[in-house]
Amino acid sequence: MRESFIIILNCLEVASGFVDLPTLTLDQPVPTDTSLRLNIGGTEPLAGWKILNIQPGPNVDFVGDCTHLTQFDDNSVAEVYASHVFEHLNYIDFQRGLREVHRILQPDGLFHIGVPDMDVLCQMYLRPDIEIDDRLQITIYMFGGQADPFDFHHIGLNWTVLTKLLRDAGFR
Repeated sequence: MRESFIIILNCLEVASGFVDLPTLTLDQPVPTDTSLRLNIGGTEPLAGWKILNIQPGPNVDFVGDCTHLTQFDDNSVAEVYASHVFEHLNYIDFQRGLREVHRILQPDGLFHIGVPDMDVLCQMYLRPDIEIDDRLQITIYMFGGQADPFDFHHIGLNWTVLTKLLRDAGFR
């Protein structure tokens, strides 16, 4: 059995707001084994998980780029969680990052990936009844907050495109 993946496309419309990707929270069961679980792009500690972030921080266990996971051996990670990370990569780096996650995951490992759903965002943006502030918020979901050099989105994804790219990287 080889790695599998869970795709969570977010930015689903609910009333006048948005529902964001479910995050790892403290009320989830703490893993009882010693397997490495990696939260790529995380900032908040969670029991049983290690954080990899491109920027150093007080809770960051590994500083690094998700396209070069050389600090992790092949088949060494049980689970990877990446919420709003991969859309910040260009197309080439996106593919490299998926291959790196595939490489480090154990054969029965699990990859949780969450990205903005461009289908939903485009449909919402084109609605004639949407308020200007909501339309501006949608552009942030599409293109990133742009608050720092790492906060730009370089690729737009939907279920079909993301699934193809995951399969191309070796996920089943």
